[in-house]
Amino acid sequence: MRRRGFTLTELALTVAIAGTVTAMAIPKTDDLKRRTTASRILEDVNIVKNATYRFFSDSGYFPKDAASGTVPENLNRYLPLNYSFTRKDWTIDFQTWSRKAPSVHMKTAVQIAVSITTRDARLGATAMHLYGNNPKFAVGSKYTFLIVGP
Repeated sequence: MRRRGFTLTELALTVAIAGTVTAMAIPKTDDLKRRTTASRILEDVNIVKNATYRFFSDSGYFPKDAASGTVPENLNRYLPLNYSFTRKDWTIDFQTWSRKAPSVHMKTAVQIAVSITTRDARLGATAMHLYGNNPKFAVGSKYTFLIVGP
């Protein structure tokens, strides 16, 4: 006599295996999404960095500091069309720090940084990690990437 269907034990084992696979896949998916978003943050940093260097090449000086989420004056023409400093998960802040003269510790009197503000601390930490050994620091929910300076 042939039996039809599955036993309760077979079904329970199948559900348990499916649950285990799902439990392992969800954190990996979240991590992959976070790393992808952090890569987009670093792409923004690189876009602003390249625009800053092109601006300096044309004008001989760096753009002035701007408020968070605001593109510095005259930098728009060096950025992609309709480029915004405000994103869904982060805000870009262009920062210029200058001294009257270089110090013993700094080769230039100007330092330029791109800061990203995000409410997701794990996203910020992932972006910092992906930036590698390049100069960077974090204070609270603000993650700063140095693009010009020592």
